[in-house]
Amino acid sequence: MLNFILKNHKASAGGSLKCQLQIRNKSREHAEHIHSVQGELHIWELRAQNRYEASFITDWKSRAASEGKRVIGKCDFRGVAWVIVTYVLDSTEVLVPKLLKPNEQAEVYFKNCLKSVKYPTFRGKTFQLRAKLKVTTMQSEKQGNNLVSWFPVQIFPPNSTRILPNEPSEKTDDTRPDEMSTHDLKVSPKTQLKNNCTNPFLPASEQSEDLELRRMSMQPERKEPVFARISDSNGEIAKMLLIRTDVKPGDILCGFLDFRSGTSVCTEYCVKLVAIEEVPDGIAPQMNKKKPNKSKTEESNYYGTVSEVVLGLDTTSFDMAIPPLATPTFSSNSIRLKWVLRFEFVITTKEYLLQFTKSKTTWRAPAKMHVKSRIWETELHVHSF
Repeated sequence: MLNFILKNHKASAGGSLKCQLQIRNKSREHAEHIHSVQGELHIWELRAQNRYEASFITDWKSRAASEGKRVIGKCDFRGVAWVIVTYVLDSTEVLVPKLLKPNEQAEVYFKNCLKSVKYPTFRGKTFQLRAKLKVTTMQSEKQGNNLVSWFPVQIFPPNSTRILPNEPSEKTDDTRPDEMSTHDLKVSPKTQLKNNCTNPFLPASEQSEDLELRRMSMQPERKEPVFARISDSNGEIAKMLLIRTDVKPGDILCGFLDFRSGTSVCTEYCVKLVAIEEVPDGIAPQMNKKKPNKSKTEESNYYGTVSEVVLGLDTTSFDMAIPPLATPTFSSNSIRLKWVLRFEFVITTKEYLLQFTKSKTTWRAPAKMHVKSRIWETELHVHSF
């Protein structure tokens, strides 16, 4: 009985995927023979048909067909019609004729070029990209004795501006109409990595770290706090302190709210972590023919909610966890993903609460109140590891 474990299954779009497959014979009595191992990286791109103009979908399918990709016309899933384009990147076959003894382990390495992949793995309501590595293990030269395993692969947005020391930068003018856009990043000397660093406690196979993954760890973080004064037409509602706006998947985001100097009384607040998918106006479908400039361009996914009743409180705090598998912020000509913290404050006037004051030291909260809500949001930048 063979057991498969895939390591280093993360890479950036436009780079290369270098993963390690461990094959272990879990049998305690019998040996297992392995003739060869083949790896194929399968990519699925899905777009919601009702979120794009028909002309854009047609051009996208024709461009994919001209590149040799397989186009699936329509697939209905949970009431949404998806157009799917799937393709297989270069396959790698490794000949490892070996007889695995009981509890013995063998290692196989695969390398796939992700130059044609322009998006990160993402499962949204408008656009989705999925990547899986198909591993076929042949135990003999006969076609019948094959073991097929599928492993999910995580692809991050391209980080072409993150350059390691002593590594030349390459600039090209070969841009595609749907190419990803990145921002110039300046890496401080403190965050630079040395090429000759080694770990004596790791085996030699794990010391050669993938350059693409090393680039991801060099993303500078904005650790200085962010202050904001939240107000409406009637005056101040609260002051907010946010520890930082640049976060990574798995981080804990901390914030503080101060209601002491507000002109209105906040009775309750709610903060949500929202991932917003935006489609440019030129390729988004028009909602109203009488108003051609109005188009349905946004779709929101909620990943966390914190709420609290703060009537009578001067200050409070909140913690919001970034999902460990959150897709980093990215942007292209056809889709943009951004993360925001969306606040909703339920407020009332101080004059309304005065009628429930019995004395200077006695006050009773009303059973019903006249309230109104105010929404305020701030954008976050979620980057790769």
